[in-house]
Amino acid sequence: MAKTININAASVVNLSIVSVAVEINDNGVLVNNDTYTFNANDFSSWTDSATNDIAVLRFAEIHTLTIDNTYSSYTYDGNPCADAVALVDLVTANVSANATSGGGGASYTIYRALLTQSGTNAPVATVLENTLGFTPTWDRSGPGLYYVDDAQILAAGAANKLFYQSACSVSIPNSGDFHYMDFKWDSDAPQLKILTSDETNYADDIISGGDGFWNLSVTIIVYP
Repeated sequence: MAKTININAASVVNLSIVSVAVEINDNGVLVNNDTYTFNANDFSSWTDSATNDIAVLRFAEIHTLTIDNTYSSYTYDGNPCADAVALVDLVTANVSANATSGGGGASYTIYRALLTQSGTNAPVATVLENTLGFTPTWDRSGPGLYYVDDAQILAAGAANKLFYQSACSVSIPNSGDFHYMDFKWDSDAPQLKILTSDETNYADDIISGGDGFWNLSVTIIVYP
């Protein structure tokens, strides 16, 4: 009985989202012809390098594929491989090349942090991830007014290559006043700003209902 497997090179769907097609034939009968779409950053693999008899591909949360020595042939994109480990090594290299790179082109860079602010101090960042190549400097220009204006951020903003996002808990006091936060690119300043305000004034205590804010999550992405 001849059991064969072919795994095609990943095709890019969008940024680091890729699709991988897997075809398995058992004695000439097609038993698997599935395409798995997933984030390349969430891909993982395992190989038994001691025997080369078994290897595992994990396409994020979508599917886990175990490849063992019961196959008579292994091919990657139609090209023969010596064994299961050789096949999985090629798939891993291919998928990993698309992780955070937007499809193998020039990669975007990303900054994720938790910001804490109190009194008249500038926000302090607990950096969770940073591939920007520099560390953004947060500052405070007045009550409820916080910003970064590093040269690289300004250049990305001016070129429309800047993505930014934040999440916070917005409080609405019993008085009925509306309190809000805005994370925005100000092309006039120019600055990337966090603004906290009620209906009439900027203030430091809008988000938390107390002094400043704590662990405000922010994401900044710079595209090529």
